[in-house]
Amino acid sequence: MFQPALEAGVTHQFGDARSTLDLHPFGTTVGFRSYGPALDRTSYLARASFTVSVGENASLALGYGGELADGYNEQQGSLSFHIAW
Repeated sequence: MFQPALEAGVTHQFGDARSTLDLHPFGTTVGFRSYGPALDRTSYLARASFTVSVGENASLALGYGGELADGYNEQQGSLSFHIAW
């Protein structure tokens, strides 16, 4: 048995409306605030895998996936062996 699988999609992660940092270095004294960009991110996903039977009760699976976004890249791989008795 040979069983391939392919998955592709787009995801959007909602973060803060804006990234802020409040610093109060000495207790309750007046601090300062720093503003940054929003933390939202849209990324593109792709995963591929296949499973191969190596016996009547055993299979071997190999997979690879990735996520691409503006300034962000994540890759992952997997290998698994399944046996049943």
